Amino acid sequence: MKKKLLLVALAFVIIVAYNFYTVDKELEEISNSTILDFDFTSLADGVYHGIFETKILAAEVEVVIENEEIVEIRLIRHDHGRGEEAEKITEHVVTEQSLMVDTIAGATISSKVILKAIENAVTN
Repeated sequence: MKKKLLLVALAFVIIVAYNFYTVDKELEEISNSTILDFDFTSLADGVYHGIFETKILAAEVEVVIENEEIVEIRLIRHDHGRGEEAEKITEHVVTEQSLMVDTIAGATISSKVILKAIENAVTN
C-alpha cells in the first residue's frame, strides 16, 4: 500500500512539474515573439477579425478600418489571467496607428497576445 501511495504521489509531482515547464515555455515563446510593423493604409475599409490563442492566454479582436485608418479595435475576448491591464493596448494601437507600441507594464505577455490577435486580423 505504501508503494502504491508513493507511486501516485510521484506521478502527481511529475505531472505538476511538466505543467509548470510547459506553461513557462509558452510564456517565454510569447514574450520573445515578434510583432510585425504593419501598414494599415494598405487595407480596404471593413472589419477584420483576428484570434491569437495559447493554452493559457487568448485574445479575439475586431479591427475596424475606415479611410485607411484604424478607427476602433473591439476586444471580443481576452483570457488573461492577471493581465487585464493589457486591454488598454488597443487604445495605444489606435492612437499610434501602429502595432509598434510599448507593452503595458505588468501585463507584458497579455499585451503581446492582444497585439498578435490584431496582427492576425490584418494579415490574414
